[in-house]
Amino acid sequence: MYYMSMKRTRRLFTVNSWLGLITGIFLLLLGLSGAVPVFRHELDQLANRNVLTVKPTDQSLANPVSRCYQTIIERYPNLDGIAWLNPGAGQSEAYDFRLYLNDVQLFTYDLGLITFDPYTGVILRGGKLGRHR
Repeated sequence: MYYMSMKRTRRLFTVNSWLGLITGIFLLLLGLSGAVPVFRHELDQLANRNVLTVKPTDQSLANPVSRCYQTIIERYPNLDGIAWLNPGAGQSEAYDFRLYLNDVQLFTYDLGLITFDPYTGVILRGGKLGRHR
């Protein structure tokens, strides 16, 4: 009787170990995939450091944010909205704007991103999300 109980205990321990391993792998993947949206800005900065870092100059635009908005409106006349993503950008950081593009659907819109050099007004990257040029 003692032998049967010991055998069953070992079998349950083995099953518990495998279930714990499978569950642990699932939770690890869930945590890593959930961390990507949370740290999206930091990952973008890391992956696109050469595009998002600008060189401060003595001659800059008179009102860089206003000029960026004007350029966006000229380039995308059918926008549903614009959002400035990094108003606290440092002197060596480019300005990022989220674009809410009209996709002619009633309840949806396409997201876009455009990045400017605040000193020259040059567009560093832009377009629909996932298709930057």
